Amino acid sequence: MSESLNKPYNIDLLKKSIANNTASLREILLLFIQHKPVELFRLEEAIHSQNLTAVARLAHSLKGNLYLFGMNETYEQLVWMERYAKTYTDWNSQLDTYWVAIKASFDQVLREIPQELALLPAD
Repeated sequence: MSESLNKPYNIDLLKKSIANNTASLREILLLFIQHKPVELFRLEEAIHSQNLTAVARLAHSLKGNLYLFGMNETYEQLVWMERYAKTYTDWNSQLDTYWVAIKASFDQVLREIPQELALLPAD
């Protein structure tokens, strides 16, 4: 139980939403680890260039299915980023702060998801 407290994600809701279908879970997890790094890289570029239009678009895209992955804190940070970037024209250092937390969370998840995949039973 304490191990799950250290994880920035929880795929139990995802498993439930697909009725514990191992093949579907494997496919979703593989797509996640294949596509999220590209989205993260693009958001990082937008943050570094302080491009609020791109930050809003990319934060919206990146938060997509985080709810199903139990990445609630990261989801909320991306929601804040998106709202701020859509509403204001001046840069806010909180965007940089959230980026650091978002990146760290995704780095951990992207390291651990392959371990989740390895534990899945064979089809």
